[in-house]
Amino acid sequence: MSKSESKKTDSALAEKTKKTASKASATSAKAPAKEPASKQKAPVKPKAAAKAKVAAKSGPKSKPKSELPGHTIPPEIFAQMMEYIMGGMSIADVCRKEGMPPRIRFYRALHADEKGELRGQYDDACAIRADYLADEIVRIADDSSLDVEFKANGDIDYSKKSVERSKLMIEARKWTASKLRPKLWGNQVSVDLNVDASEESIQALQAIGEKNMALAMAKAEEVRRRLANQNLDDEE
Repeated sequence: MSKSESKKTDSALAEKTKKTASKASATSAKAPAKEPASKQKAPVKPKAAAKAKVAAKSGPKSKPKSELPGHTIPPEIFAQMMEYIMGGMSIADVCRKEGMPPRIRFYRALHADEKGELRGQYDDACAIRADYLADEIVRIADDSSLDVEFKANGDIDYSKKSVERSKLMIEARKWTASKLRPKLWGNQVSVDLNVDASEESIQALQAIGEKNMALAMAKAEEVRRRLANQNLDDEE
């Protein structure tokens, strides 16, 4: 092989090498770089992915009302409040006492109690309070210690203000007791009726109605005849 032919062969090999290197660099540039093993995401199982999707849509779980701040009262405090109510105090007066929760917190606790146990205890305490107030009516009416006043000269003076005040106290207790326990202390009388709607009962009622209608018509006819005879007598 001559020197000229050898040079041509070397230049061709060099050119081919350059083309191969340029193609390899272009391919490496297009291929994405591999992330390190620590940053690679672990494969997600189908069930876990579905649960995560549902949890993302539903958002964070909301706490029950009974666990919200300001919606709970310790059992021993609630029991003490019921004792005060059974002794005749209103819930407003109880909540004003030292160590008792405010009234809005009391009502929040009743509303948050989904089982209704606190509401049942409160209703029972109010019923007992109504009985207590009814008993006080007799005590106030019988108390005459303030009805009589002694003047400086020894004369006796009957205090009308004391009597009026006692009447007001009695009326207030009567009203409160009637609202707390209307079936026992209310003024309205309830009547329970049991109606028999059987076919025999309906037929019996129809017979009574027809009989009453016949009697009413006979009475009307008798009155009509009496009036007619009276008119004839007046004409004669």
